[in-house]
Amino acid sequence: MNNGTDEELPLTKSEVELYYKRFVAARNKRKREANGKLKEDKDYQKLVSEEKEITPQLVRAIFKESADEEALAQKINEITAKKREKILSLGIKPSDLKAPETCKTCKDKGITPKGNICACAWEQSAKIKAYCAAERLVSKRKEEQMDEET
Repeated sequence: MNNGTDEELPLTKSEVELYYKRFVAARNKRKREANGKLKEDKDYQKLVSEEKEITPQLVRAIFKESADEEALAQKINEITAKKREKILSLGIKPSDLKAPETCKTCKDKGITPKGNICACAWEQSAKIKAYCAAERLVSKRKEEQMDEET
């Protein structure tokens, strides 16, 4: 507090590290769950098998300039569309399947290789602070409940 007014505290490395650790863990969990659903789905696996069978045929047709090229390409497009439909019908977001790194500088760690807070974290500083504040409240509440039980 400064002269009786609230003063915003700076973003800390520990807050950034906590947020990004949980962010990446949640993203990876979504990816594992999405891939698990797809592995269990027989219809999706059948489409994958068809695609694996047709793709080499298409490659050969392209190199030989075969008349089959167009038909095989169309079949691949149809399989891709069916796979996309199946993914959506299972309630999977396509972004959950790839889970790419969103920041090339810090590789989604929030901290640069030189040890500084990354620009991507500064852009999300309000979100990171809110997340960490909520975590502190949850932790405090758990401590209070444990104290009440003893």
